[in-house]
Amino acid sequence: MMSQWLSRHLWMLAAGVVVTSCKDEAVSDLNPPPGVRSAPLTPATRAELEARGASCTPNATGPVLCTWSNGVATCTLTFDASDDLTSLECDVGSATWRCERPADLYVCSWSDEPLCGDVYGSDGTFEAHLCGDALSERIHAGGRDGGALDAASHPDGAFTDAWVHGDAGMHGDGGHRHDLGPHDSGVPACHGLDELSCLERADCVPGYCPGCGSERHFRMCQAPGDPPFDCAQPFCPCDALDLESCESSGLCHAVFEDPMTCACAPAGCCMMFRRCAEGVEADCDINHALCDVVPPVCEGPYAPSVVNGCYEGCVRASVCEQAVQCFPSPSRFPEFDRVCLQDQDCQLAEHQIDCCGSTRALGINHAARAEFDAAEATCVSQYPLCRCAARPPVADDGASALDPANLAVECRAGECFSFVR
Repeated sequence: MMSQWLSRHLWMLAAGVVVTSCKDEAVSDLNPPPGVRSAPLTPATRAELEARGASCTPNATGPVLCTWSNGVATCTLTFDASDDLTSLECDVGSATWRCERPADLYVCSWSDEPLCGDVYGSDGTFEAHLCGDALSERIHAGGRDGGALDAASHPDGAFTDAWVHGDAGMHGDGGHRHDLGPHDSGVPACHGLDELSCLERADCVPGYCPGCGSERHFRMCQAPGDPPFDCAQPFCPCDALDLESCESSGLCHAVFEDPMTCACAPAGCCMMFRRCAEGVEADCDINHALCDVVPPVCEGPYAPSVVNGCYEGCVRASVCEQAVQCFPSPSRFPEFDRVCLQDQDCQLAEHQIDCCGSTRALGINHAARAEFDAAEATCVSQYPLCRCAARPPVADDGASALDPANLAVECRAGECFSFVR
């Protein structure tokens, strides 16, 4: 995710307060301590923007829209009838940064982290970086009348569904509103829930986007009656390949189906090529199948495969992902979730890397602990007992800890990172 310092500077750039590249400040501002900003957010006036060359379009029946560019960022700004800046959207390369004013506060977010945002008070002072329900509740409690937001108190429609639904609902009309969820009842909102939590809620509906072939991907959890969201067109280079091209591509695997209409004797002799699927390997762990669908009949050299929690079909057993393998070489140990927002999201996890008992200290998200422990137990069981001394554990920063007590973990640039103190 782009550095937080850029968020602040982009707002001030669009505000016409800073017109230099901010290069000199970048070094000192690149990694501010969590929850700290070196200067308050500073909104602009329409007059300042127009003086800087912005093009503004008055609208007698709605907000005033201004467009502005400095060659790096192209921004669209919205002003209400009182000439207050209510929203800002800037495109920087392939990323988009948005700030909106749903109440007496500002909320800013990057498009690659749509369910999270930096919250600033009415005076521009940074308050907190919040995600999911915490962000919704802060906005819900921050109305100018001290209560929930509604269209009557904000006819300019500064708050769009993009803040809860992600970037899919943001179409630039600035006028759509929706329910933030039943916070007053103590029930968490649907927005921000993962797929399993969403399925467990009778008052929530999981939303999916199509993938390649028959695949579908969980997009977000919605409340009934929420507006539809947009889905990106999936990139599926394997879809058009025939069997021979599929299996020789080095990028795809073939999916088969047994029509159960053949009278041949050998197991699997009736398998017919159905389609070419993404990935050189397939997930053949049926424990990953969560959907209520009858598993395919896969016999002989074929095995059932799973995609996004549902059966994909039959694949050659030779393309199934191998289990954890740490000995003998080549090793095969999975990656685990390292994403974090704060240090408290992280834990140290020690992974054995040789038969002497030497370890690598990894930073992982605490939610991945059980999955890591299961894989590590499999790994450790594969090593023979060697008569050699274990080396000191090595952290993510490449340093060795002569005293394991000096190992530590923190959230660094959005990832859990281990280091030696």
